[in-house]
Amino acid sequence: MKFLRESFVLLLFMILFCYPLSADSAPFYPILESNSGSFQLFYYWDQRDRKSTVQVFNASASPIRIHVQIFVANSTGVECRESDFFDDLTSFDSHIYDLRNIQSNTGLPTGIAPMPDGTFGFLAITMVDAAGSPIVSNPVLQGSFRIIDEAGYEYRSSPAGLRSAVAPTTDTYSFNFNTLGSTTFSDVVGIPIVWSAPGFGIPIAGPNIGAKFNPFIFDEDESDVSCTPVTFSCSATGMNRGINIAIPNTKDNSRMCVTTTPKGLINLQPPVPFGLDPSLTQAQLFIGFIGLNNGSNMGSMESFIAVP
Repeated sequence: MKFLRESFVLLLFMILFCYPLSADSAPFYPILESNSGSFQLFYYWDQRDRKSTVQVFNASASPIRIHVQIFVANSTGVECRESDFFDDLTSFDSHIYDLRNIQSNTGLPTGIAPMPDGTFGFLAITMVDAAGSPIVSNPVLQGSFRIIDEAGYEYRSSPAGLRSAVAPTTDTYSFNFNTLGSTTFSDVVGIPIVWSAPGFGIPIAGPNIGAKFNPFIFDEDESDVSCTPVTFSCSATGMNRGINIAIPNTKDNSRMCVTTTPKGLINLQPPVPFGLDPSLTQAQLFIGFIGLNNGSNMGSMESFIAVP
């Protein structure tokens, strides 16, 4: 019976993730959780006049081993350079990784240098067994991250996590934006990854791995405006974008749309017909965060909403 159950799960993996996509059909991504136990977590970090820390918590009574990966989107030479190490958490154990001083929970050297000022990227934590292979049967990881900007505001959020081997899927995401508190800047973060094995594995990212969407802005009267299709990737210009002219990106003034709508909703839909640049690999998983700030004393960040 155990063999049959494992074979059935493998078959579902193959159906969900390995079925070939045509140029006219967009992919469906597993829906991530932000406040539940997971076996793989994803965090955003930013050192561009900011300080970033990420926290991980083992919500179980048993010790666990984790694989920590740090990706630098705007690394010099090769974009999305990765550094990684293994760490251990005892029962109900919590640890904070400071991107300026990366120390392990065990006290053993990580071999990871501080993330330089002026860099940004994402961090992934995966539960693994003693041999370093991913575990998908015990979703006990929880956490949070904090980004403090020198201007006076900060972002606090829970990481996005995968808690089910066969998760519901979506091809569309949305988030709200407004000018409450004199919001003037945005950080629209999109992280596309593939896995090291069919269906699930260790995350792999790079400027050649993409997720493509067609943004629509809906104003307070529910009138919509289509924007130019956008492709997210782990790269200097592909991971963090702005909303529009009214609320551009915090650090580079970029924007997805050329509208001046100050308040509304953005819906990220798959373009029709769908098709990536031939040089890009289609992502198997997509993680999105939206950060809004007023450039001084107010900021907030949360995960994109997956649209059924």
